[in-house]
Amino acid sequence: LSAQLITSLTDALLYSELREIYIYGGRCGYRLTDEDLNTLCVAISSSSIELESLCLPYHRIGDNGLEYICTTFFSSTGKLQRLDLEGNDISANGMKALKFALGKDCSLLSLNLSGNRLEENGGMILSETFSLNDSLRQVFINNCGFSLLATIGICTALGEKGSFSVIEEFEINRPIVPKYMPGEESCDHFSRIIGHTSSLRHLSLKYHSITDLGSRLIAQNLNRADAMVSLNLECNRIGVAGAEALASYLIGQARNGKPSLEALYLSHNMISDQGAIALAEAIQENKNLKCLTLKTNSVKTEGLSALSFAIQKNNTLEYLSIFGNEFSSKGEGNVGQLFHSLIDQRLPYIPLEIDIRTYIVD
Repeated sequence: LSAQLITSLTDALLYSELREIYIYGGRCGYRLTDEDLNTLCVAISSSSIELESLCLPYHRIGDNGLEYICTTFFSSTGKLQRLDLEGNDISANGMKALKFALGKDCSLLSLNLSGNRLEENGGMILSETFSLNDSLRQVFINNCGFSLLATIGICTALGEKGSFSVIEEFEINRPIVPKYMPGEESCDHFSRIIGHTSSLRHLSLKYHSITDLGSRLIAQNLNRADAMVSLNLECNRIGVAGAEALASYLIGQARNGKPSLEALYLSHNMISDQGAIALAEAIQENKNLKCLTLKTNSVKTEGLSALSFAIQKNNTLEYLSIFGNEFSSKGEGNVGQLFHSLIDQRLPYIPLEIDIRTYIVD
């Protein structure tokens, strides 16, 4: 049956112009195993197609399956540019084959290994891979169970390349470290990457337990990162001082006529009123920022009022998220009425979208 299947697939692919394969394991009703993937790889290698994108998220692909992929698509003539294996069963053993495959002559531009239990050994092998590879532009390694040592190793590998790095988008959300979550230690290393890697444009550090100190370290290094466009620090422990440091960065860049972030994600932190007031001042001066998320940050009347007045003076912000904060509906600090007037009278004339709606109750 396997031989018949390979022959059928090969015949079907022989004169095909297929360039992308996307099979989502949670939707197709069947999860591919290593044996299934081997059958597919043999059929593809026997045909004449030049696959550019292979996306197989949420299957049962393990280390052997990853080796099949490396053997088939990362030869001297391979043209695979995107590999997405999120939510599979790959471990550190499979990473050894990937490290060998992603050498200097590799064509791969985007790699997603999120949701695989790579753990410390896999993270260290991945750090060695980054030191050798010169092609990757996008890397997504969320929820991989990295230890603090592995996280720092990955940072160090990227930092050593400095201006020679070509990675533009990097996500390492929620390492899931048992008993200990990285906070300022890993944040210190990531902040140095921001200041030394000229190619990095998008960085996401969600669920890292970053506090005010880490936020200040990042803000200080953002001054040297003219290429940075997007920074995601959601779901951390950033308070007033951290928000004020980021606001100072935005204001300083605006006053000096330098480029700044276009998107800053701070939802699910603890910036409260004073942090929101500082960011509101930044919004009034900085015209580069297009997106700001402050969802569920314990912001009350003073902070929300400051944000509403800031929007009155800003015509460049395109998205603001403030849902989940504490809106009042009566008294002198009627924030609900402020935003009702704002949504009704100003938003129709500026390109701003807010994630709340207001309504009047009799």
